Order: sequence, then structure tokens, then C-alpha cells
Amino acid sequence: MNTGSPYVDLNGGQADVDNTAMSRLSNSILSTGQLPAGTYSFLVRIVNESSGQVSEASKNIRIVSPTSLELIGPGNLVQGLRDFENQFNRFPMFHWESEACASCNYAIRICEYVPGIHASPYDAMMDEAVLPFPDDGDFYDVGSNITVLNYDPAFAGRDLEFGKYYVWQVEKTFKTSGGFQSMKSEIFGFFLEDPSSKEMARQMINPVEELLKELVGEDQFETLKAGQLSGYQVSGMMTVNGRPITIEELRAIVNGIRNGSYTIQNVFVE
Repeated sequence: MNTGSPYVDLNGGQADVDNTAMSRLSNSILSTGQLPAGTYSFLVRIVNESSGQVSEASKNIRIVSPTSLELIGPGNLVQGLRDFENQFNRFPMFHWESEACASCNYAIRICEYVPGIHASPYDAMMDEAVLPFPDDGDFYDVGSNITVLNYDPAFAGRDLEFGKYYVWQVEKTFKTSGGFQSMKSEIFGFFLEDPSSKEMARQMINPVEELLKELVGEDQFETLKAGQLSGYQVSGMMTVNGRPITIEELRAIVNGIRNGSYTIQNVFVE
């Protein structure tokens, strides 16, 4: 470690520097093409040798390396079809996080993923985009230090359609000491499910639930739902002795219990 003065004598041409630190800095610049992240302090001191008066000026420069870019939603990280999560909003809010910096700019690209045609989410990202639209092969500019996009095809992009898979990615550009650089996030994906189809399914299941209440008794049914069956939903699939039955057959069984043709001996949960 150099214990001498950290100043450079401009008059005599003598420099007193930490050669080890200088070597590390030089190697980093040569390998990456930019200054390492950190705070750099510059101090210029002028000494009047006649009067001994000292004048100085200092400057701190902070170099930021904004290398993190994390997607929040909608969806999740996808590698295959089984990874897609269901979403129900055709106008979702796309959200991501990263370090803020004066020169940071974000852009987004959203594409449809077609099972059987696209081999991977990356393959879909290389195909035609829904945003930007018309597709120019690039990312849609969101703006400086903006980490959210409220999707609205009235302003940009095509309509997102129920029953389809979508993938999206964000690109971040920022200025470094070596010029502008860019980085891309991982690829997120989601399946856009029609909420009305779930509501329709729920309405179809409800009659089954009402018949089950009659079958085992409302009090016992509610006790089971709050206990052993907590968190479960009625699927609508029923079997008798291993044979699937329809809701009409279930209704006939309930009617048989009402008129005394059948008697419930035991109720248990497998």
C-alpha cells in the first residue's frame, strides 16, 4: 500500500499513486470497456509557492451499473406450456422493477405464444408481436424510469384475446462510461382465460352442490366444507360404484332418499 501523498506534482512531473489500485482499475476498463461502478472523487489543489495560499476544487462522480431487471407481472417465468398462469383481464398492468438512473429507459415487447407452432417462449418472442403494432421487430418504448405499462390497445398494440397464450419481455437501455448499453429481462407468460366461462361453470356446478346438501343434510355438508373439504370446489363429476352418473341420476337418488326408497348409512371423505 502506498503511504505517500495522493497528489500529483504537476511542476516536477512526479506522480505518487497507488499502483495496485491503478492496475485493478485499468484491467477492469480494458476488460469491460467502462469504469467500474462506484463513487470517484476528484480533487484539484493549487498552491501559490510565493504566498503559500492554497486553492482547491473537488468533484464526486457516481458511476452506476444498473444490471438488475426483474419482471413482476402479469404471469410468471415460463419455459414450457405447463408454466403459464391464468389471467382474466384483457387490459393488464405490466410491471417490472430495476434500479433507477438518469439515463435508464425501458421498452416492452408482447407476443402471442402458439402451442405446437412455437418451440419455446423465446421462439414466440421472435415472431409477430401484439405490441408494438405494427410490428417493427423491436420493442415498444415505454419511457425513462417508467416501470409500469397499463395495456390499452386504443393507444398502442392489438387486442389481447381470451383463450390465448402471451409472452412478454422488457428491454432496458442505459448510459455508461463506455456508451449506451442494453439488457433484456427474462420472459414471462400468461394464459388469458375468459372469466365468463368460469362463471358459467360455477353456475352449472351449483345445482350439484344443492343436491349434495339434500343428500347428506345441509348442516353436515357445511361442516364438511368448513373442515375436511375446506378450500375444495365441487367438480361436477360424480360416480356410483365407480360408474359416472349425470345430475339427473343424482337427482333421482335424492328423490329416492326423500320418499324412503334409499337410506344413507354413512358419509365419509376419502
